[in-house]
Amino acid sequence: RAGGYPMNTKAGLTLVEIMIALVIIAVSVLALAALQASALRSSRRAAAVQQVTKLAEAEIELRREVTLAAGSNLSCLTTTPSGYSCQVTIQPCELTGGAMSCNASVAAASSLGYKLLVHVTGPVSSTIDVQTVVAK
Repeated sequence: RAGGYPMNTKAGLTLVEIMIALVIIAVSVLALAALQASALRSSRRAAAVQQVTKLAEAEIELRREVTLAAGSNLSCLTTTPSGYSCQVTIQPCELTGGAMSCNASVAAASSLGYKLLVHVTGPVSSTIDVQTVVAK
């Protein structure tokens, strides 16, 4: 014994320690792969929601520029890509007792404006409803 330490000490890692380290690394890699897959799904869904929102906003802007007529389940005037559906509901509005009332029973001739409701459905179960009131 030199200096109080045994002469025959073994340095290094045991097989059990190496196996535990490999299991920890494997679990970490699998967790990172699952996180990446989840991020890709979220990114695709966000892109689909952004697209249906753009379609709905474009339809509202286009309808502001044309003469409106009341109706429901009307087709969109904007170009709708394959895999998307777009419907428009237009209701006349009147001012009653200081409050705006928009429904199908309002006579179009006496209306102050129209309520536009645009319903767009796209892939990945992305759906949006956008509504606004347009003055005559």
